[in-house]
Amino acid sequence: KIKQDKVKATVITPYWTSALWYPTITAMSVDKPLRIPRGQVLPAPGNSPHILEKNPMWSLSAWNVDGNKQ
Repeated sequence: KIKQDKVKATVITPYWTSALWYPTITAMSVDKPLRIPRGQVLPAPGNSPHILEKNPMWSLSAWNVDGNKQ
């Protein structure tokens, strides 16, 4: 959608280098992604554990991307 509409956006994704979408987001990236420390992620609403709590290796990244880039 970002490429289609040729917009700039900040996108939060799992830090997952083997994901199929990873090369695309890397190519659209304006900067290096900002790794979000696990302690900075808000807890899930209700009593359910946050998905990141299921695997201590998982983390999130914030990307500044440009749909005109690539």
